[in-house]
Amino acid sequence: MLGTDLLYIDDAKRKSFKKRKNRLIEKVFSASELNLLNHRLTEKKFWLFWCLKETGYKYYQQQTGEKDKINPSAFQIDELNSTEAKVLLPNQELIKVYFKEEASLLFSWSGPKNLVHFSTEQVSERFPFKRISKTAFKQLLLKVKKNTANVPYFEFLNEKIFISITHENHWKIISFKQDYLSDLGLGIEFDKYR
Repeated sequence: MLGTDLLYIDDAKRKSFKKRKNRLIEKVFSASELNLLNHRLTEKKFWLFWCLKETGYKYYQQQTGEKDKINPSAFQIDELNSTEAKVLLPNQELIKVYFKEEASLLFSWSGPKNLVHFSTEQVSERFPFKRISKTAFKQLLLKVKKNTANVPYFEFLNEKIFISITHENHWKIISFKQDYLSDLGLGIEFDKYR
């Protein structure tokens, strides 16, 4: 299972966080999460937690096949450091979620270590993205199918290879296990995963 989320903070700020802050905090955070934050919730921390919870949701959706809308309070941030967090899923499974942040971009992902993330946009070296052309990205998207819960996957030799697709504004990211890259026959070249 895997999950990803990408958040462009400048866009998120335009969603009037300050006007709705108290209502959002009640809907999104548990008392233990507020303690983890030491009750000092900045706007950036709010969006980081949202991004981590969204990644947990996508992971959980792949695992269970549930089509429900995200309920942020059902996904608890259990631990947090500068590059990763532990997210408690509704089924009580604790997963590790990695994240990178820079200026106004947040990216989080969970799943096997050998995930490869492709982007059509140039991103700084801090982000684990491999750059591909928009044409190659479209080729990947043409191979995508979705199950009844709208979880995207590739099919290869009657096996479902679950993937994660996330987008924000002009950013588009597609992630899957690196092992399957040659099997999909796209001839995309990439560097060793960082």
